[in-house]
Amino acid sequence: MNTTELAPQTATSRSRAPWSTELVGAGAAVVCALVLWTTLVPLGGVDLSADMGGSVKQIGALDVGLTALGAGLIGLLALRVLERFTSRARTIWTITALVVLALSYAGAVMATNTAAMWSLIGLHSLVGAVVIAVGVRSRR
Repeated sequence: MNTTELAPQTATSRSRAPWSTELVGAGAAVVCALVLWTTLVPLGGVDLSADMGGSVKQIGALDVGLTALGAGLIGLLALRVLERFTSRARTIWTITALVVLALSYAGAVMATNTAAMWSLIGLHSLVGAVVIAVGVRSRR
C-alpha cells in the first residue's frame, strides 16, 4: 500500500469550489439587491437618484441588478484567480473585498437626498455581504 494514500489531507490540498458557486453567488447578490431596491423604491417611496455631474440619474432596477451581477462575478472570479497563485487566497481576497466595499461607499455621496444616500449604502452593504459570505463560506 502506498503511504501517500494514508496521509491526511492538508489545508493546501483542499479542492476548489465548483464553478457554479460563482454563478449562484452572483445570482444571490442580484436577487438580494433587487428585493431591497423593491422595498426601498416602489414600496418605500425613496427617490433613488444621483447627481452625475450636472444631470440627475434615477437608479432603477436594471442599474441595481447589473451592478450587483458585475460585482458578484468580478469579485468571486478574482478569488478563483487568486487561488491559482497563493495558498492564502481567501485571506487576501477577504481583506481586498472589504476595502473595495468601503471605497464603494464614496459613490453614495452623489445621492440627491439623504434617503437615497442611505439606500445606496444599504444596497452596497448587502451586495458586499452576500459576495463576501459566498466567497468565504464556499472555500472552507
